Amino acid sequence: MELPQRKRLRWHAFDYSIAANYFITLVVHDRLCLLGSVVNGEIVCSDAGKMIGEVLPSISERFPDVTVVQSVVMPNHVHLILQNRDETNITDVMRWFKSVTTNQYIHGVKEMGWPPFRDRLWQRSYYDHVIRNQQIYDYVANYIYENPMRWNKDLLNEDCEDNPDCVSETIKKMM
Repeated sequence: MELPQRKRLRWHAFDYSIAANYFITLVVHDRLCLLGSVVNGEIVCSDAGKMIGEVLPSISERFPDVTVVQSVVMPNHVHLILQNRDETNITDVMRWFKSVTTNQYIHGVKEMGWPPFRDRLWQRSYYDHVIRNQQIYDYVANYIYENPMRWNKDLLNEDCEDNPDCVSETIKKMM
């Protein structure tokens, strides 16, 4: 019996080290709300969520050609726009970010009583989209900005009852 093949998440044959803007979404494994909560449409970060927010600017310290243009830490995921100005591979950036935040989270579990996670902090991969024009950039920037206000309808919120169309489907329509 043949095993099912995993869906390829990266854009096949695309060079993720070219200068471009990238929309990235990282999701906590098992979609656990370890990073905070949303109250009246505003994110209230846990200590772990604050740690994630503090690590985001250090991406530019570690990778000088990469800037976090915009981000939001949600209860169980993180959205960001990364601007790559040179030849840094975005996959390397995400690998580094996930490793650093996982190690700091483990420290928080051991030393500060943060809720533990099962197996790993982040889902195996992440969602990415190469932002190819200003219309898509504006849409993604607005999507990130408004994400806390839409938490009750967010696809990554398991408690939501009324899921809107996925952001990737909207972006596809704009191309």
